[in-house]
Amino acid sequence: MKILMFGRGVIATIYGWALERAGHDVEFYVRPGRAATFGDSVDLDLLDTRRRVWGQRVAEKWPVRYREALEPDHDFDLIVLSVSHHRLAEAAAFLAPRVGRATVLVFGNIWAEPPAAIGALPVDRIAWGFPQAGGGFGADGVLHVVLLPSVVFGTLGRPPTERERAVRQVFREAGLRLKERPDFRGWLWVHFVSDAGLHSQGLRRGSLSKLVGAKGDLREALLAGRELLPLLEARGLDLRRHRGGLLLFRAPAWLTARVFAWLTAHVALARMSLQAHSDPDAEEPREICRDTLAEARRLGIAVPRLEAAEPYFAREATTAEKHEFPLARTCPFAPPPAYEEIREQEAISRVRLPDGGWAWVVSRHEDVRTVLNDRRFSADRQHPDFPQLVKGAAAARRPDDERTLIEMDAPEHGPARKAVLGEFTVRRLDALRPRIQEIVDGRIDALLAGPQPGDLVESLSLPVPSLVICEMLGVPYADHGFFQEHTAKMFKQSTPPEERGAAMGAIQGYLTDLIAKKEENPPDDLLGRQIVKLREEGTYRRTALAGLGFLLLVAGHETTANMISLSTVAFLRNPEQLAMIKADPGKTLDAVEEMLRYFTIIDAAASRLCVEDTEVGGQLIRAGEGVLALGHSANRDPRAFEHPDELDIERGARHHVAFGFGPHQCLGQNLARMELQVVFDTLFRRIPTLELAVDVDELPFKDDANIYGLYRLPVTW
Repeated sequence: MKILMFGRGVIATIYGWALERAGHDVEFYVRPGRAATFGDSVDLDLLDTRRRVWGQRVAEKWPVRYREALEPDHDFDLIVLSVSHHRLAEAAAFLAPRVGRATVLVFGNIWAEPPAAIGALPVDRIAWGFPQAGGGFGADGVLHVVLLPSVVFGTLGRPPTERERAVRQVFREAGLRLKERPDFRGWLWVHFVSDAGLHSQGLRRGSLSKLVGAKGDLREALLAGRELLPLLEARGLDLRRHRGGLLLFRAPAWLTARVFAWLTAHVALARMSLQAHSDPDAEEPREICRDTLAEARRLGIAVPRLEAAEPYFAREATTAEKHEFPLARTCPFAPPPAYEEIREQEAISRVRLPDGGWAWVVSRHEDVRTVLNDRRFSADRQHPDFPQLVKGAAAARRPDDERTLIEMDAPEHGPARKAVLGEFTVRRLDALRPRIQEIVDGRIDALLAGPQPGDLVESLSLPVPSLVICEMLGVPYADHGFFQEHTAKMFKQSTPPEERGAAMGAIQGYLTDLIAKKEENPPDDLLGRQIVKLREEGTYRRTALAGLGFLLLVAGHETTANMISLSTVAFLRNPEQLAMIKADPGKTLDAVEEMLRYFTIIDAAASRLCVEDTEVGGQLIRAGEGVLALGHSANRDPRAFEHPDELDIERGARHHVAFGFGPHQCLGQNLARMELQVVFDTLFRRIPTLELAVDVDELPFKDDANIYGLYRLPVTW
């Protein structure tokens, strides 16, 4: 059989040697340029226990063959993929389009769900196995290893396929006995936490080699592993199916530690198994401990011994981890300064949330769109693990709160969105344009009739979208002061959770009462039409419609109002850009798109919860982990936008993510575009001498709010 060992790590080298000795044709795939570094042979110091209980010592210089390219039309029958668990996603992504007709043996530690861990690799080409060997390269360049007489194979709850049986036969031919594990997923996880317990103590001492004959250290390692068993149960593992593998932890630690200490001190096989792991800088032991501890914290499992060892395996904090999100803008016209460094150096990295938890931050344009368009990332903000950017946000929710559109996942989301989508068609919005123009003209009249300086926020920015959305919904504009006051409380970061919850409840209660009054004789407004339509479909619920009304009312005025104010400031600071739309109103729509991209006033509103292990940008994100998709960072990504920090209304780029992306892309985006277009065309035509009444540095920007904008905008003319 023609076999390709993926990489030239310890396990690949040991078994490559054994398989070649059994008569198979073995090559190694290595990264371009690495073959010359490795040389054309490996110095082996190997204890081979396949035929002798105490092992046969083998010392030789073994010639090897490398290849630095792998095309899909290769003729390999078997590819042995044995890499560190934290490198598996990257290796699988590289290998997936290059599998050809080969079977891939995934041969090593896995902590994720196995099918998710292999990414896009074709499942029907996969065999699952685990080596029973170990070792490491010494300072002298010699590979010191132990090859045990057996190797572990398993399946995920089904009999082996023909391909899997063929792989097993290859290892039999190499003189290895096979151990079958029908619940291979569970076996892998038991082995992983066993490694975590052992490595946590080894790292405290410097390496596993320091544990040889060390009764006290081995006892601590066993106890650390025992503490991790509840973690396996929390992950859904039935420990009764793995009694044999857990006997080591169930037995009295004082006894097993004594036995292990004696074995490692007096039996060459046991001693070499630990001595071979002598590299104090090896990364895999640290990654095993980090990932185990992260999972324990996510599931709320106490693991005091592993936590006590954390200083020995914690990696240096990344740029993102040094900050608690959300980050504040230091310049009103730029994202937080750390965004660029995160995007360019640590595009997908962990960050600390206000409630003390962790989430992944996704910062590049392509990756943000991937997350927002993938159903494996949930929008369910009511889930207890959903990443919250406001401390106490979860406490502000009430158990009986209805999920709004932005909180729904498939299959619930599609029909709910479709039910209201007809209210935002181009045809219906075009019919609304004259009324929007009338509202804008009326508000500019009021501004011109008032004193100078005038406040553009009070006179124009806030009233225009508020009037439009109130008329669309059928909400009396006379009550705008009520819902604007409560909306401001909702979006201010410093608002206590109880007050935020009360503000949300007040608006929802207001809408529930309003809808109840409309039910007897539904009027021809959005809420009234929804009552009629949903009754006809037999799906009408007052509380659900109130939730929709809440979403549209709040989002429909707050976002557009802030965009009007910010864009006006940007135009006045960039008179050459303003001159373009004055000279050619046809450019206004492009200007609107650029303002949306440039400001991205709702930065991380597109937070998600991973519900299935998924790889994004080479990083494996596990089920139950939160994700912050940073829209402002994505919209300043130079991979997607040339000179992204420049304001250029002729850019013509509509692939920004200011309105989100995918199934949850903003329902009212075209309404917002129309309002902004009408405002800019009218404002600068009717008040050509408009200017700021104060310096930009004196403007009260909403640095303390979840939707960026201005509290006031003093202007003169």
